Amino acid sequence: ENTAEDILRAIRVPTLIVSGDMDQFTPSWISKKMHRLIPESELFMIQHATHAGLVEQPDLVNFRIEKFIEERIHERRSRKTA
Repeated sequence: ENTAEDILRAIRVPTLIVSGDMDQFTPSWISKKMHRLIPESELFMIQHATHAGLVEQPDLVNFRIEKFIEERIHERRSRKTA
């Protein structure tokens, strides 16, 4: 019953949405909807993962978060200072 849908369009920071394709607590359709509503967000769908995808596939999730930080945070800061 809880939702933050009304504020998602106002997010103006780099956002990585991490979702498991077998998540029953937050189904993938909700993550996909968040991705559509948050401007310039990225969606990382973990195959064969539930809501505990971070624990189920930690190396994969860590790699993807590091890549996101490098591409979206560090590069963004570099462009601002250039």
